[in-house]
Amino acid sequence: MLGLLATLFVLSPAMAVLVLSAAVAGGGLVWAVHAATAGRLTAGDVTAFVAAVAGVQVALLGLVGGWPRRTRRC
Repeated sequence: MLGLLATLFVLSPAMAVLVLSAAVAGGGLVWAVHAATAGRLTAGDVTAFVAAVAGVQVALLGLVGGWPRRTRRC
């Protein structure tokens, strides 16, 4: 996984950040579902977690997507 991430970072830092974000979000979702089945979280907690992760990913996508425009010198 780290080799793939390093290759993506060389090719496109934005893609590497998005792949890493997706991997962390997927791991977090697995944790949340596991905690819900064990009774430590409710279905509403899992729903709130999914919504929060989606919001963070949209914000991250906006930052990464707009980075070239902000760093370009005219």
